[in-house]
Amino acid sequence: MLVYGGAEPFVLGAGGSRALARLGVTSVTVLREDRAVAVVLEGWSFDPFSAGDAAARALASAHPSRTFLPEAEITLTGR
Repeated sequence: MLVYGGAEPFVLGAGGSRALARLGVTSVTVLREDRAVAVVLEGWSFDPFSAGDAAARALASAHPSRTFLPEAEITLTGR
């Protein structure tokens, strides 16, 4: 998810953390640059296709945002 604008720090409160945990999120990565904050959500049982909207609500912001979904999942195995 990209959250655009705003100079204030990105804060994920206890309520948002609990909501994400209920959706299966076990890892949250936050990256910031001048104009936006990128939030990457991961978890073995997190399904961004069925829970993406709920996750975006848990990360609710007063600023415009955009949610991205994975194109594909790739697994590499060695022989």
